[in-house]
Amino acid sequence: MQQTVKNNDVNVNPQTPQQAAQQRVDTAQQQVNTQQQVVNSGVQTVNSAQNTVKADQSAVNAQQAVVNSAAAEANSASAAVESAVTSAAQSQGNVQSAASAVQAANSAVSGQQQVVNSNSAQVNSDQSAVSSAKELQASAEARLSDYIVASQAAATSAFNFALENAQKAVNDQQEAVNAASQAVNTAQSAVQAQQNAVSIAQQTASQAAAQVAKDASAVADAQQRLDALKNNGSNDNVTATAQLQSTISQLQKQLANDKQAAQNAQQMLESAQQNYDHATAAQKAAEEKVNQTKAALAKAQQAVTTAQANATAAQQKVATAKADALKALEAYNNYKNDNGVPTVKTPSDIVQQYESYINGNRYNSPQVKSDCAEGIALNGGDPAKGLMAAGWTSTDGGKTWTPILKTNYQATDQDKAEKVDPRNMTAAQQTEITKFAAQIVNSFRDSFQSTAAGAAHSYSKVKVSPYATELGNQVIDGAYNNSGWNKSNNATGSPHNENGMVAAANKAGLNTGFVGENLSTGLLLDPASLHRNLTQSMSMADVKQSIYAGILAMIYQDVENSAAAPLYYGFGGHTEAFLNDPKGMNGISYDDNGNQYMTVTIDKDGWVHYNFFDDGRASQAVKNKLAQGAITPENASAAQINNAHNDYLQKEGAVTTAQNAATAAQNGVTTAQANVATAQTAVNNATAAQQKAANETLNQKAVMANAQAAVNSANENINNLQAKLAKVQADLNAINGSVQDKARQLAQAQTNLAAAQQKLNASKNVQASRDAAVNEANAKLNQLQQNVQAKQNDLQQAQSELQNKKNEYSQLNSQIRLAKVFGTSLAAVSPQSNYEKAISDAKKAVASAQQKLSDDTQVYKASQAKLQELTATVSQLQTIYEAALSNAKKSDAVQNDAAVKKAKTALAAAQLKV
Repeated sequence: MQQTVKNNDVNVNPQTPQQAAQQRVDTAQQQVNTQQQVVNSGVQTVNSAQNTVKADQSAVNAQQAVVNSAAAEANSASAAVESAVTSAAQSQGNVQSAASAVQAANSAVSGQQQVVNSNSAQVNSDQSAVSSAKELQASAEARLSDYIVASQAAATSAFNFALENAQKAVNDQQEAVNAASQAVNTAQSAVQAQQNAVSIAQQTASQAAAQVAKDASAVADAQQRLDALKNNGSNDNVTATAQLQSTISQLQKQLANDKQAAQNAQQMLESAQQNYDHATAAQKAAEEKVNQTKAALAKAQQAVTTAQANATAAQQKVATAKADALKALEAYNNYKNDNGVPTVKTPSDIVQQYESYINGNRYNSPQVKSDCAEGIALNGGDPAKGLMAAGWTSTDGGKTWTPILKTNYQATDQDKAEKVDPRNMTAAQQTEITKFAAQIVNSFRDSFQSTAAGAAHSYSKVKVSPYATELGNQVIDGAYNNSGWNKSNNATGSPHNENGMVAAANKAGLNTGFVGENLSTGLLLDPASLHRNLTQSMSMADVKQSIYAGILAMIYQDVENSAAAPLYYGFGGHTEAFLNDPKGMNGISYDDNGNQYMTVTIDKDGWVHYNFFDDGRASQAVKNKLAQGAITPENASAAQINNAHNDYLQKEGAVTTAQNAATAAQNGVTTAQANVATAQTAVNNATAAQQKAANETLNQKAVMANAQAAVNSANENINNLQAKLAKVQADLNAINGSVQDKARQLAQAQTNLAAAQQKLNASKNVQASRDAAVNEANAKLNQLQQNVQAKQNDLQQAQSELQNKKNEYSQLNSQIRLAKVFGTSLAAVSPQSNYEKAISDAKKAVASAQQKLSDDTQVYKASQAKLQELTATVSQLQTIYEAALSNAKKSDAVQNDAAVKKAKTALAAAQLKV
């Protein structure tokens, strides 16, 4: 800004010839004015007066030249006198001593100033270290927060998987226990059946033994009768008759006993039949109970399957809710961090200073330059050094070096890790850097468009789209990569190939007469742009840092370099282009019908092209292609951040709701599994009761069979006794009969003896067979009892293993509850502790940096106090020196100095000329 300076000098000299001549001019002019009123009569007088004025003016000019020369000579002589006096005075001893003291004090001040500067730089460095440490702490805390959300989802999924496997192991082992229990029951049933078989075999063997005894008794009776018939003659009939009558009496008593035994056996048979009928009914009821409990078990198992499906679905909802919450948290953090894209911060009066630049014919006044230096500082740079305040660095031991930029850009870990070949970027990488640059440009436009005055210098926002990026590549290929255009040596004197860009854009269908372009010679952190023989790779963070710094430089450091502007501070054409200022000379587009698209392309030489296209004159087909997927990258508003935060809170609430539902569903699984266990116990009990009833039925059937056998045996005994009684009666009748009858009876007795002996032999054979059957049944019973013991051992082992599985499930379930309480997996303690250690280390680093800042601040304050003390000493010594010098100048020794006298003489001569 140009300023008007008022001259406040006071004139103390008498009137000069020039002033006198000027007075005459004024008088003549008055005459001219007077005569002008009567032009017809006063023209000659005016002309004469003017000639006089001209002559007088020439005299004035000549005299003024003489005066000027004399005054200059007098001034020179006066200066010579002062110089001679000062020189003579300074040669005085006390003046020299005072001057030396001042010089020494100034040296001390200069040295102390360096100490203060060094301490101040250290304090600034400490403050940066504190800020960096705090940023690292915040970053570590954010990573821990993200980790806990992710680890909770991972731990829940892992635990659910482990819990399902543990529950399946319990279920499988329960089935094994059930099978083992069933095997024991089956084996026990076989033992019981075999015991019944042994009992029956023993009963039949006993019956066979009784039959043998009876048959042996019959043989003895027959033998006795035969012997009686042989030995007794007629003289013995009385004795034989008595014996037979005694036998008949015994047989009749035995017959009465056997009839009573038969009656008793019949009663036992009827009782056994009733018991058998009851046992059969109980067995049927038990079988129905088994069927009922098995149906209930199947229903309970289906309920477990349904509950597990519900629990799995609920856990999936938890996982989904947590994933949504994590995305919402990332979106919220991205909004808070402007998606990792820095803004262009501007001084408060930037619009005013920019208008001064535009309205002052694009002149960067000192105030404008100061504002631009402030802009660099606001965006992380050093006003005294620019954006490259941190110097250079090497990652390979000094073989290659790259500059260290100092800006507000904070790189993400992902960008630091991603490697980029600037000249061969992928489509995704080019899209990413284009969005990055467009958001920075739009943030700069926001700072102007937020006020009416600023909006007059910035039109619209830039968009990015896939086709715009493709079109940008076509334009750069057509205008630069494939055209042979020499950016450093061409007829236009400019690196921009404007005609080539317009031709390429029109070929693509834009139908434009202008393509906007800001151009830089390369990425600031690209080693290949600094040393053409290098192919060192870059990270995405390096690319974005370079782009951000490049845009800042084109906004705030956009003037030609000179001794007066070593850091280029000031606005320029690039600034106007980024603003799209309709009042500047480098606006991009002011067409209300068009959209501005921005692309960032790196050409084959590594130059970075920021191109701007307007689709106002393009065909509808091209407009449609440009609009597909188009976005306007902008920094987040307060409302967007608030909405993102509310969305995160809502989704975090959904996580809690889903977790509660999952807990309820898991409780449903536990309840259903408990119901299955209860139902399985009921089945086992019913099966055992059914088996017991079946065994009781078999027992009662055996008892009934034994009772029937006893009835049959009793009836057989009765029949045998009745037959025997009949025979004895016949024998008795025979004794009482004729001799012929007795002979016939003897033959019959012999026949009967043979038959009885034959029956006895058969009974013995039956007894032997039945004894063998008893032995075989006992052997099989022993084998089955051993099998029962083995099955019981298997059952006990299976039950023990089942308890182990249940204990494992219970322990895992407890771990899950702990994990839900503490928000992490027990197995994930080590990774979480790493994050927590990082936070602890970061806090320690912050404390250490703050302590160092405090210590260095005290040192700085002490050095500053020392500087103030030395400065005061210099001031005092300077006063002493000036007093000594003034006194020395007035001394006779100085006034009488030959050189002083000579200078005074020359001054007097010069003053006479004036």
